[in-house]
Amino acid sequence: VMNALADEIAFGDLPELIYSGDLGNLDWDKQLQYEPSYTETRIVKNSQLHFVSSAQKTAGGKNFSASKKLSIESDPYLKDHAINGTPVFPGVMGLETFAETVKAFSGLNPLSLKNVSFQLPVKLLKNNPVEINIKASGSNPLVMTIESDFVNSKGIKMGETRIHFKAEYDPILRMSEKPELPKIKSKYKTEKDVIYKNYFHGPSFQVLDGI
Repeated sequence: VMNALADEIAFGDLPELIYSGDLGNLDWDKQLQYEPSYTETRIVKNSQLHFVSSAQKTAGGKNFSASKKLSIESDPYLKDHAINGTPVFPGVMGLETFAETVKAFSGLNPLSLKNVSFQLPVKLLKNNPVEINIKASGSNPLVMTIESDFVNSKGIKMGETRIHFKAEYDPILRMSEKPELPKIKSKYKTEKDVIYKNYFHGPSFQVLDGI
């Protein structure tokens, strides 16, 4: 047992906190030494960011992780983005989460994201809260994911981690030109009332006057 503990301290990948007293001599063969450059994890907090207000970031700046509990109380917009009564985390809020991740990770305001992928919806079944995990790694590009785990009523994780959204941020990438907006015609073929009668968007997401 003592050798296993010593091996973990000497060769383990993550920082460890060991309470020692009655555990005996853990460094009987003098293998352990203090390494000031060892990568530590620190907490990054920013109350101005809704989705990544508190995150963990390695001192070397290579990895970043945060968690956010989604609920209709803390995120009331979910009430207006429900399919058959089930709130679904909007893709646009996923993009905002990635933008906040870039801000928290690098201090930069991203002008663009690339390789955005919406793979699996985040559903609040029976209006129950869902905890999402935001992860980022790398630099050029910064690769980001929004993930979640299914945990049963006993607190046991079931199945594999689900990856919902993906995106990348490249600080070198710049928009070559401004997008050209379409000309607005005097008359719509379909009015707003018809669009949102069949579409699931509630009032806060009804941005179209017509098509």
